[in-house]
Amino acid sequence: MNYTPTFPILSLQPADSARWERQRFCRFLLDQDYGDGAGGENNIRPQIDTFLGPERSALVPAVDFSNNALLTAATQLTIPGLYNAAPQVMHRSPDGLDLASAMEDSDYWLWMQRMQFLAVGVGDALLHISLVDGALHFREVPCCAVTVDVAPDDPSRLVCFRELRLRDLRGIDETLGFQWCWDVYRLGPEPEFYIESAGDKPVRYTNILEGVPAEGLRGAAYTWRFADGTPYAPYNHYATSISGGYWHHNQVRGLARSTVKAMAFATAAGQSAFDSSHSTAIGVDIVLPGAPVTSTDGSGLGGMPASRISMLPGTLLAVASEDNKQGSITQLRPSADLAQLRMWMAGEESALLTRLGLAADDVQFTAANPTSAASLAIRNRAKRMVCDRSKPFFRAADAHAFRIAGALLGLPEDGYSFAYQEIPDSPEDQKTQLESEQIELAMKLTSRVILYQRHHPGTSREDAIRALKQIDDDEASLSPVTQPTIPTGVANGAA
Repeated sequence: MNYTPTFPILSLQPADSARWERQRFCRFLLDQDYGDGAGGENNIRPQIDTFLGPERSALVPAVDFSNNALLTAATQLTIPGLYNAAPQVMHRSPDGLDLASAMEDSDYWLWMQRMQFLAVGVGDALLHISLVDGALHFREVPCCAVTVDVAPDDPSRLVCFRELRLRDLRGIDETLGFQWCWDVYRLGPEPEFYIESAGDKPVRYTNILEGVPAEGLRGAAYTWRFADGTPYAPYNHYATSISGGYWHHNQVRGLARSTVKAMAFATAAGQSAFDSSHSTAIGVDIVLPGAPVTSTDGSGLGGMPASRISMLPGTLLAVASEDNKQGSITQLRPSADLAQLRMWMAGEESALLTRLGLAADDVQFTAANPTSAASLAIRNRAKRMVCDRSKPFFRAADAHAFRIAGALLGLPEDGYSFAYQEIPDSPEDQKTQLESEQIELAMKLTSRVILYQRHHPGTSREDAIRALKQIDDDEASLSPVTQPTIPTGVANGAA
């Protein structure tokens, strides 16, 4: 499925135009949307050709895009990730728990699997949050369809958010049809929402949405507000780092370039391998059956007459000499050293893993060809490290998503805590940790509450105490009832 729409040519700021191009290309790689044109690779072929060069690319009929390191890394680092199972959401009030149920029923946590995948592979991810028929609705928004203005002193504080969308304008005028438009959210003391056509001469539409007054959603009429009156844009932003700016696409720029280089090299190496198994021989002054062809001598005036016959494996090309010597056959052997090529690719793979912040022992290869990105398998230890590093960013983003959903539904906006699924340790590590915790408890160096919080990061002290009390109650209810001992005399009816 193509998740990245084809946008019209727009006049953007140079920085936004360059960012869109990079983020769009990363999405092509992550979604394996290599293109639908001739060869099915027009979305990535221009970047591949920059490495192959014009002469070699002219001889390449198809690109080997199986060695997609960006896709492999993003997939490996997010499975199981934080959202393989829905996190446990805790809140003091029943209304807060109702919102947690509404978020799960609306598939928010399923969307978060996609958001984490995109945040790792693109650098950023965006989710639009709205109400449709009174229920929460989520929509993925490509970052390469958005521009933002932020406060000069705080890059995380939005001043203006603009999303490029295909809009149906027939409600205004049947002749307008479907057009690419900007959804514009301007935040500040006088917040405003309007829709603007994305052409050279933009036209502003203020009342395209159902129930919106003619003057549009401006000032007091602006509907997207938190309980304290603060206006917001109904989008949630996800990233795996802090860069001092709103966007984080540059953090995967090197990985994306490495993927293009790996694809280009795999294509060239594949051709070398084919050449090794399908070599060419030249026969001088011999006669072959088949139609004659003309060889090229590089002069532009044609060449010597020749004949050719295909064999398995290889091709035999027959030519005639000027002095008509005795016939001979010469084997042309490929000059590429395939073993050296494999070693070079393995070295590139190691450098790629270093750029991801992984050590050599964090990775194992599961296929016969260890230089293939598809065979790369990242160990749970490294996945856990990456998840722990990005967990604070996703916890803050999930809290903001709950705040938006709470504002839309009139339910509590704050006070939520999230306990994410932990990637399991190895059995040996689990045994060592259990023994260490038992010693800590025996020596009064910790408490069950602290241990519960350690095993459920993000859980408040109050929630941990409540959970432990529930565990104790459950254990007590499951314990067998001890029957009182009846004296023998009473049992026999004695007074």
